Amino acid sequence: MIEYKSRAIALTYFKHKENSIISKVFTEEMGLQTFIVNGSYSKKSKKKIAFFQPLETSVINASFSNKNNLQKIKEINLPDNSFNIFMSIQNKFIALFIAEVLSKILHENEQDKSLFDFIWNTKSFLAKEKIVSSNFSIIFLLKLSGFLGFYPSNNKIKKPFFFDIKNAEFTKKESNTTINYELSKYLHLLLNKEEPLIAYESRKKILSVIIKYYKTHHHELKNLTSHSIIEMLRS
Repeated sequence: MIEYKSRAIALTYFKHKENSIISKVFTEEMGLQTFIVNGSYSKKSKKKIAFFQPLETSVINASFSNKNNLQKIKEINLPDNSFNIFMSIQNKFIALFIAEVLSKILHENEQDKSLFDFIWNTKSFLAKEKIVSSNFSIIFLLKLSGFLGFYPSNNKIKKPFFFDIKNAEFTKKESNTTINYELSKYLHLLLNKEEPLIAYESRKKILSVIIKYYKTHHHELKNLTSHSIIEMLRS
């Protein structure tokens, strides 16, 4: 049994029995953990359901045992300088999207402090900024791919060019693994930290391309539901 204290980012939860939940939480010290939290719906509980909303941040005291599939949180508190309560409605939908993506690509017990800091800082940004770029979900997925080991090669190349999903690079030759020039151009601009004005339909197509890109590189994002909500808000 390991006792530890850690910053934590909630991802998902579902109700378990009458007054408990099972929650997936990304922790700084122990990576992704699945906790059973008793009494979450009780008014007197110190482990209220609000702590486990998608992308909510906290500091936990918890225990870990290799013998248990479900771990236990002993204490949970808001972090210093908490930024949980200031998010706009639109940014909460983005937080939902991020939490859903992470719940699909993270593996239990794999510590990654650099990735944790990236997600923590992303949440802080969403809490502080009332309006974010309409390209935010795309930019987030591109940045996240870098932590997963398949960030696109931003090679300099003359127009027209095509992005090759399989080889993660821009090329002059079209093939069955490339996307069209228009979408490739937008991706190239985003990778160069530019902010192109992308029409709603094109933005949806790019998001679909990146989801396919993740699948090609062994990170399945099937059955995502929240990205469609985000895009409706941006139309």
